[in-house]
Amino acid sequence: MAAQALNLSALKSPYYTIQLKFTIYNHGKQAVTTDGIKAIRLSANQQLNATNQLSDASAGKTIAGKGQLATFATGLASEKTKPTFKTIKVAFAGAYVNQKQVVSPTDWLTLTV
Repeated sequence: MAAQALNLSALKSPYYTIQLKFTIYNHGKQAVTTDGIKAIRLSANQQLNATNQLSDASAGKTIAGKGQLATFATGLASEKTKPTFKTIKVAFAGAYVNQKQVVSPTDWLTLTV
C-alpha cells in the first residue's frame, strides 16, 4: 500500500516516511482550489514531488471563502538508512479559481524537524 501511495513499483524494507501536517487558510471571499505542495526538499540531492514519492492529500481540494483545510502530505524520506536531516524545505503550488491562478506558488519555506 505504501508503494502505491508513493507512486513506486516496489518498496524495499526498511523504508522511512515523512509526514507533513499543515493547514491552508483562505482569507479571501471566494472559494479557491489548491494544487497543494509543489515539492519538499529533504537535502541537496533528495527532493519529493507528486511524480517522485510524494502523496499530497490537499492537491485539488477546494477551500471555501474565509475557510480553512487541515491536511497532510506523506513522502519517502529514505529507503536505505535512517534519515538524519534537521530541516526540510517546502514549496507550495498556486491556488486557482475557475482555472485561473489567483495565488502564486511560494518560494522555499524552511521548517525545523
